[in-house]
Amino acid sequence: PTITEAYSCTLNPGQTMADFDKAAAAWQADMDEIPGGDQYFAAVLTPLRANVPFDLLWLGSSANLNNWAKNTAVYNESAEGRAAQRRFDKVAMCGSGLWYAETLHEGLAPAEVGSTSVVEAYQCSLREGKTLANVSAANASWLGVIKAESVASPAVAKFDGYMFTPFLANVDYDVAY
Repeated sequence: PTITEAYSCTLNPGQTMADFDKAAAAWQADMDEIPGGDQYFAAVLTPLRANVPFDLLWLGSSANLNNWAKNTAVYNESAEGRAAQRRFDKVAMCGSGLWYAETLHEGLAPAEVGSTSVVEAYQCSLREGKTLANVSAANASWLGVIKAESVASPAVAKFDGYMFTPFLANVDYDVAY
């Protein structure tokens, strides 16, 4: 499965999103110089309507756990990676975790995915006696409804949907969408 790392970040005193954006732009240039840097996807999310204890969320994705571990080691050991990390540390304090990511639905063509998007997210806890098998069954049922509804109204399916299951994360929920 795809591995996603999430960093929930709070800007340091006196720092702004513009400062973080500058650090992220420099990070992108540095990643171009690091072997395997092109095998990592990252996005920055800023809360619009949420009760969250952070200013931004960095989502980074690798094809699998081996790819993530190898590229993380290269990043941490390279001069470019250390310089990028110093820039991030100057502007924000971040906590992190790892999740398995599963694509549930792909309804957007790559050309439709822009650099700015709205993301709706849910963090869910399993009810007593329920398991991830129950979650998978509910997801399958939901996807059946989306497929049926999209026949009459194709716009219903114009979104991408993902499920994240904590792997190494100190969180108080079982799955996130």
